[in-house]
Amino acid sequence: MDYVLSLLLPLAQGAKVTLTLFAITLALSVPFGLALALARISSWPLLSGLVNGYIWLMRGTPLML
Repeated sequence: MDYVLSLLLPLAQGAKVTLTLFAITLALSVPFGLALALARISSWPLLSGLVNGYIWLMRGTPLML
């Protein structure tokens, strides 16, 4: 039982780091995703093409790995 209790502090510290990274990712991904979505439907062909290329690359990365 002492061993389990000794692991609680490192687990709590790890959970804090995980939740902090989650909050930062959530706060940054929503505006970034909205900007990319608006750029994708843009009437500027170069901007739309660059965003489509980025989306294609990001969607294909797990398949390449």
